[in-house]
Amino acid sequence: MPPSWQPPVPSASRCSKTASPPCSPTKSAAPSAPSISPRSSSSPWPRHAQRPSAPTSPPASPADEEARRPGRPPTARHAPARCVRNFTNPRPVVLSLRSGHAASQASNPPAPCRCAQEARVRVNIIVCVKQIPDPETPASSFRVDEAAKKVVPAQGIPPVVNPYDPQATEAALRLKEAAGGGKVTVISLGPESARDAIKHALAMGADEGILLNDPGFEGIDNFQTAVALAKAIEKVGQYDLILMGRAAADWDMGVVPMGVATLLGIPCVSIAKAIERVDGKVRVTRVLDDGFQTVEAPLPAVVSVSNEFGEPRYPQLRQIMLAAKKTVQVWNAADLGLSPDQLGEGNRWLKLEALYVPKVESKVEIIEADTPEEKARILAQKLRADKLI
Repeated sequence: MPPSWQPPVPSASRCSKTASPPCSPTKSAAPSAPSISPRSSSSPWPRHAQRPSAPTSPPASPADEEARRPGRPPTARHAPARCVRNFTNPRPVVLSLRSGHAASQASNPPAPCRCAQEARVRVNIIVCVKQIPDPETPASSFRVDEAAKKVVPAQGIPPVVNPYDPQATEAALRLKEAAGGGKVTVISLGPESARDAIKHALAMGADEGILLNDPGFEGIDNFQTAVALAKAIEKVGQYDLILMGRAAADWDMGVVPMGVATLLGIPCVSIAKAIERVDGKVRVTRVLDDGFQTVEAPLPAVVSVSNEFGEPRYPQLRQIMLAAKKTVQVWNAADLGLSPDQLGEGNRWLKLEALYVPKVESKVEIIEADTPEEKARILAQKLRADKLI
């Protein structure tokens, strides 16, 4: 809205003696500069002389001030200072002061600050990792104990982090960075050596690590693993998202994420290649056999991350050294409220009947015929008889 007053039109009458106060200087001489007395100081540097104080005059009345500035109304001169900020189109801050001219932008109402609207919400993410024997090890280096129904690795095979789990940690760190802050907690169930898998995630940038270690965890199946992880997640407390690798490279079943989600009563999205949080939901791009699929699920949720997510970050030496100093909490079965019966063989959902190395038998049969066409006809008949074609 334009101002209700208009600037005065310059004319000769404005400079008349009747409209302006007398401007002739007084005959009184200006006061001389006061002398500066030396101060007691130990500093050898000289001091500057003080400026002479200006002659004081009685304060002007509002009528005199209005007579000196007849072009501006009193409401504009006595209005308080106002600061106008435009966040949509950043420009220098415009001030409307009593002693200056009215700014063109000062008449507009101040735009609302969008800082509160754009405030990022912190996110709490739990990442479950696992330590396994190196999957690049040749199969001949493993031995199968058929009586104990377990695979025994050879001596000297170092355990490594499950190859899919660093992608899950990377996804958690990216979501934390996008939210402007948060907390990433890493949980691993396994022996004491599984502490290295947690340390690797801490070196990548995770905040806390928890190791689930108990003699009763030895030999548990996938369902019992999901029960222990769900108990640990409930003990951690507040969480917005639970991330895991799509599967463990040792057995390659990939059922633990679904089991944890079922026990916690939250949705689960599997085989994710992209994850983002939108309006209190998680938007996931899944990997299918013939393409990709984008789905949304309410939070909290469980998401299993695939290797299509991208290359995870590599920890630097300084981060590795800092992670080595961090303390990893250790929880046993009693801390999770699990009894030996819940971890026993009688409470397993997956019954392992036998574990053995399949025997490969090869048989070679020579097809004899006079012409190549006849050999091809006989070969086709045999393949058709074996229902191979």
